[in-house]
Amino acid sequence: MSTLTTKDLLRSRRVAVDALCPTCNAHVETIFHTLVTCSYAESCWSEAIIHMLATGLYTFPQWLQSVFQQHDKTQATSISMICWMIWKHQNNLVWNQAGIKVKEVVRSSTPILNQWRNVQYKTFNHLMSFTTQGDGAERWHKPQINNIKINTDAAIFEESHRFSYAIVVRDHTGSLIEASSKCRDGRVNPYLAEAFGIKEALIWIISNEYKNVTVETDCLQLVQAIRNSLPSYSYVGQLIQDCRDMLASLISKNICFRFVKRSANRAAHHPGRYNCSLADRVWRMGDVHSEFYNVLLEDSS
Repeated sequence: MSTLTTKDLLRSRRVAVDALCPTCNAHVETIFHTLVTCSYAESCWSEAIIHMLATGLYTFPQWLQSVFQQHDKTQATSISMICWMIWKHQNNLVWNQAGIKVKEVVRSSTPILNQWRNVQYKTFNHLMSFTTQGDGAERWHKPQINNIKINTDAAIFEESHRFSYAIVVRDHTGSLIEASSKCRDGRVNPYLAEAFGIKEALIWIISNEYKNVTVETDCLQLVQAIRNSLPSYSYVGQLIQDCRDMLASLISKNICFRFVKRSANRAAHHPGRYNCSLADRVWRMGDVHSEFYNVLLEDSS
């Protein structure tokens, strides 16, 4: 928690932001203020019937150490989860203009903690969960008539500290409707980059008002996460939740996800790695270069 991107930390890194806490608008947003001394945090601790003595303490690590000394392991774990929920409230307020009610922070902390514990069990087999009979294709197949298929992929460019993601949209004849790739600055893991690709595919579906769409990716972990209903409060977890929300809005459009082997995802693999230094690109059938065209042709043959 010492790395939470509070406003005082952002300002220390010369990011021009208003320093006030978005919840109370009365004090500088520090970790200690947000999780301990803000009136909202104090209400959460009061609702949880946990007395949090902050007198004489000036930093969050000092406070946390004191708390752990006063409570047993089970209580300390619950306190940590409430801290996480308070921070989630702060983020929801900033990004979605909708906070979390104090009672909900306390009520949700226990089931979310239990869900987290469940997925930590060593008997939980990630490779066998949330897969369907249609997963694992080794070749690309044309969608049915009046259906379209979108393949997505991502690429990491370590040397330039950049990443890209691409989508390739094709109809039931295998013809290219549209392909696009976007490149962004930042050092991210492949899982996060792949999540951007999935979200881009869903945005494309919504923008173009298509229905009967299959979205394919070679990232099994991401497909499992989207099908799963467990919450995740990391940045990539928020992207996954965005994808779930968009899917919910498209429930009448018959949108499905498939995991495929990389050999069935070559068309998206190519533009994802093509766009490292170029601006965002869009291709249609008449302007694809020969190498990309050959991949499309081989898939359709």
